[in-house]
Amino acid sequence: MRAKRLLTPLYKFFYEVQKKIDNSVLLLVGIGELEDEIKAKTEKLGIADKVVFAGIRSDVNKLLSAREILAIEPPPCEVIISPR
Repeated sequence: MRAKRLLTPLYKFFYEVQKKIDNSVLLLVGIGELEDEIKAKTEKLGIADKVVFAGIRSDVNKLLSAREILAIEPPPCEVIISPR
């Protein structure tokens, strides 16, 4: 399952990021079978209030302009860090 391969390290990575960057937010766009599992795990880590499940969006291009780190799935999975 490709999505699980990306999402598991992604929310764990975000857990570490949010410790260092207080106002950070993880925005997940799309829907999938892992949503409930990821919500439960982010609750357990205490970061659920910093994770937004945005669902299916038609304005993804606007969301992309607000990001500093971008992870894209399906493969090849990419993580892009934007300089500020």
